[in-house]
Amino acid sequence: MFTRSIKIFGGCLATFLVLPEHGFAESKPLLIEAEDFEFPGDWIPAWGAGQNLLGVVSHESNHPQDALTVVDLPESGEYTIWTNSRDYAHDKPKSRRYQLRVNQIPMDRESGTHGGEGWAWERVGRLSLEQGENVLELHDTTNFYARCDAVLLTQDASYDPNDDPNVRRFRVSPKRVGSGTDGDAGEPGEVRVDQTWKVEATLEGPVGRLRFLSGVDAGGKPRVVRQIDLWEEEGFMAEPVNAAGETLTLIEADGDPEISFGRIIPYWSNNGSVLEVGGKTYQVVGGDDFRNPFRAGYATVLVARAVTDVTEEEVAVRYEGPGGEKIVGVWSLSDEPNVAKVRFSFSPEKAGFYSLALSAFSPSAREEVADVQLPPLYQFQRLPASPTLVPSTLTPVPAAIVEFEGGQPQTAFVSGDPAAFPLEWGTGMSSIYGFSLLNVRGEVQLGIFAPVLGTERSYFEEGEELSVDFIVGAAPSDWKAVFELITTDLYGFRDYREQYTGSLTDAVLNIIELLADDDASGWDPELKGYYDIEGDPHISPVVAQASPLAVLSAAVLTEDEDFYLKRALPGIEYTLSRLGFRYSGKPGSPHFNEKSDEQFVPFSPQFNTAYYQGLDALLGGKNPWIGEAVLMEGGRLRPTAGYAVPMPGWTQYLAAERLKPGEGYLDQAIRGADRYIAQKIDAPQKKPVGVRNFYNTNFYPYWWDLLDLYEMTGDEKYLEAAEDMAYQTMAGIRIFPSVEDGLMTIHPGGVFQGDSALLWKGQERFRLGFPTQPGDFPERLVSQAQVSPVGLGLEQPTTLFGAEKANRQIMMTSWSPSLLRLYEHTGNELLLPYARNGIIGRFSNYPGYYLGGFTDVAQQPDFPYVGPDISSIYFHHIPPHLAFALDFLVAEAVERSKGHVRFPWARQEGFVWFDNRVYGMGEGEIFGEKARLFLNSETVLLDNQQVNYLTAKSPGMLWIILMNEDAEAVNCGVSLLEGAQVDTAATGTVYEMDGTVREIAVEDSAVSLLVPAKGELVLALPSRIAVSQEGYDRIPPVRDGFLSVPLGEPWGTLYAFRIRSPFGVDSIYAYTSRYVGEGANVILRMLDPLELEERRSGFPYEFTVYPINPGVPVRFELELHRPGAEPEVVGPLGFPASGVMK
Repeated sequence: MFTRSIKIFGGCLATFLVLPEHGFAESKPLLIEAEDFEFPGDWIPAWGAGQNLLGVVSHESNHPQDALTVVDLPESGEYTIWTNSRDYAHDKPKSRRYQLRVNQIPMDRESGTHGGEGWAWERVGRLSLEQGENVLELHDTTNFYARCDAVLLTQDASYDPNDDPNVRRFRVSPKRVGSGTDGDAGEPGEVRVDQTWKVEATLEGPVGRLRFLSGVDAGGKPRVVRQIDLWEEEGFMAEPVNAAGETLTLIEADGDPEISFGRIIPYWSNNGSVLEVGGKTYQVVGGDDFRNPFRAGYATVLVARAVTDVTEEEVAVRYEGPGGEKIVGVWSLSDEPNVAKVRFSFSPEKAGFYSLALSAFSPSAREEVADVQLPPLYQFQRLPASPTLVPSTLTPVPAAIVEFEGGQPQTAFVSGDPAAFPLEWGTGMSSIYGFSLLNVRGEVQLGIFAPVLGTERSYFEEGEELSVDFIVGAAPSDWKAVFELITTDLYGFRDYREQYTGSLTDAVLNIIELLADDDASGWDPELKGYYDIEGDPHISPVVAQASPLAVLSAAVLTEDEDFYLKRALPGIEYTLSRLGFRYSGKPGSPHFNEKSDEQFVPFSPQFNTAYYQGLDALLGGKNPWIGEAVLMEGGRLRPTAGYAVPMPGWTQYLAAERLKPGEGYLDQAIRGADRYIAQKIDAPQKKPVGVRNFYNTNFYPYWWDLLDLYEMTGDEKYLEAAEDMAYQTMAGIRIFPSVEDGLMTIHPGGVFQGDSALLWKGQERFRLGFPTQPGDFPERLVSQAQVSPVGLGLEQPTTLFGAEKANRQIMMTSWSPSLLRLYEHTGNELLLPYARNGIIGRFSNYPGYYLGGFTDVAQQPDFPYVGPDISSIYFHHIPPHLAFALDFLVAEAVERSKGHVRFPWARQEGFVWFDNRVYGMGEGEIFGEKARLFLNSETVLLDNQQVNYLTAKSPGMLWIILMNEDAEAVNCGVSLLEGAQVDTAATGTVYEMDGTVREIAVEDSAVSLLVPAKGELVLALPSRIAVSQEGYDRIPPVRDGFLSVPLGEPWGTLYAFRIRSPFGVDSIYAYTSRYVGEGANVILRMLDPLELEERRSGFPYEFTVYPINPGVPVRFELELHRPGAEPEVVGPLGFPASGVMK
């Protein structure tokens, strides 16, 4: 064990107690905030009601470590001890427990057991404590998200901090006893290269030149410095880059260094310190430096001392340590500009664990950094507080990049050798490399480690050769150009996918069919939403509506009134009543909104202006009450709030502009977007983001709507800002192991281990297809490309990464259509493979969410019906999955058409990063002709699954847009089914994207076309197909379609809506806003145009009446019943008729 010893002697720490400004007497309580603990161990800083510490989860650490701090007591005495803890009354109460220990004495009571909702102080014990230093430890006893906010010690046994709203005035700071980041004694410093140094060797290629200069250091010893001549388009730059501070560190451990991945960033048992307080010894993990990878074992720093061998293609350099240690590094040039490769090799003299770390180039100050990139944790100017190692399995792009401040952009990077990555999915323990942004002293200096100390690959027998390959580069460009070089040139990231189990159009139609299935879709008709599989129904039955516009769009595009009635209309009603995307129907449970003044209320912030603009458009603009309700006087908008996503307010002015063009909303959107770019994109972002945050909502600014603003204004600055942030999106997408042409074996031995925990479906523990049966995972050969993770993203660092469990990439690649649109506008070729690789050939129905290994099970069309569910079928994700799949189809049709195809859209947003355009409203344009999109599996049938298609119609014409996903041109037969309404021997027109137009004959209700490689054709056929919207357009809008009637206590408010459907008929939706209690019930009595009576005996008291003729007035009344009170009749109320047909 390579531990540091810290001794603290009694009676000497009182001067270090930091008192608040107002001071307090010695008899006053002392409050220690949990986030102030010096050694957090495996506890994670978290936020809620202030900052607090979050306990570990059992699978995240091999050996969870306690949090510890030292506090000085001003006097001896009997102290009552309290902890402030979070509990959840309705979600596994008393299960998030931890124990406070004082001077190694456990308290009588575990903390986190108060059983209430929220934070509360708990009296956990009473001890006799001596004046001076005392040790507090937080021990997580359950490994289930325990939360501690503070510890309080008081000599007043009658004092209860729960009764004191100003308890924080007693806050004190604990004594810091650890050591900060510092250099190891005797570490060689950076040398100064001058004219006396001479060139010992040169490597030169067409786009790279590397010199090795020899001289002497300050101690008179020989040194070799690597010098890089940077290549740019015109040739080599005049000013070379000296890597004068470059060092190699050998890190070794005789015994197992016990790597642990608690809190994602690894630490080692050797990082610990031995703390002695009051005669007792503590093994502590934490402080400023406890994850320092350079201190994971015994470290020897070596520097280049001599050039030992030179050939035309390689230069060998000997690195030496202070004890005579010698390691040879062989340098060579890569074919890529300004990129070098080095292989370090040596054979240890004794068995043990070994790692080599190259600290490349020279150290820099933090202020010299313009941008960094070590995804997913570090981007912009975010740097760790002290040296840390990011394992290669955690980072989607196995490289570390730093761009430096200055007039001429200059960027350096280190990366692993792509050839070193085996065909593995990857776990923390299988990481090939580790990366760092700081050196051992905490200065900015790129570091690359291999093998990662403590992994199986880091153990070597005596005399066994250790050989590692590192890639090092620098470029006279910004980090984005270097990122492209790494991903494309080094790792070969390319547009590699094709469609394996069906077309994307098939997948869209299959998902719509799945949504219509009452069982397989996870639909709850009473709660009007899709089951949340993580919500225990015995505690809190929860449903969600994550993309209601996608469901309404599906109803409109398929012209399916039954689907509208079963799924889309309930979704509309949900958004007109619930306070957010998630809802629980159980009083007293989370998401029931019991503490709100009204449990049901329309126009809540999560269903924002963009949602209502889309709702208005998809309903054909026939419900003007929508715009009247969401657009307030004076050009103001209702508040907007996202679910786990910070929604910029300016985006809603864009939606308002689409809803009411020309009324000044666009100007407000422009002003807001300009402020947003200045504050969130252009301004420095230095604070690292916590590992439990969603990558695509919290690690970089929301950029999807910047494309919309660009399309509205034509202002290039919005396109440039969107493109800048798209690089952050791409940095979260996996690029390794490189995809090779060839086959691989999946399910070896008939076994596959994906997600397997039983979750919830309705009232039952459930996981589709579990327990699994023999034969569920047949061993077979498939294309590497079919099952590769390359192109998939992550949810958040903690759900991506595990020590022993395979990485969990996600298949909810909602960003794909936005990247494709950005490619359309910029022509940036890097965007195209990032747009396509996350969606093409990934699924032929809803595939679930997490993917943790090489398998094709989730790609099958029947997967969401039969399983086995190895990818976590989140029912409420099915609509947003449909949204991005359909959005991609339309975006691809538009992009490939070169401006000849356009369709109107709205935006579904606000639920995490599930942000996409939805379609189905109004007429688009195809080669100058107006046409409406529609979807119908009974219209056409294609015989080539590499071809996606969209269908549209206009009076007398059927349009078929064909998109080939193959890298080669393919023949595609198009059979015209009954729904096409095309004569068996008609003559059609083929439109090619270069402007060529030609005729084609239909033979036996079919045509055959050669669709260009990754190209598009449009086929227009004379048809008798009905354009159903024509009749709907003649129906006048709803008049006065929204009612709000105060009901008095305790009922709250009656809200009622007349909703004109896309099918020419209306519905009435009405509810009372408050939960009244057990025994209450409400009767809706329809008086006109039909007689109907319905009773609701429990909350929610909501009613739907469908269909209603749009041309008639509506009258109804409510009868309110509650125990101990006379019935109350409200009404008659109603809505007027809409007028006459146009």
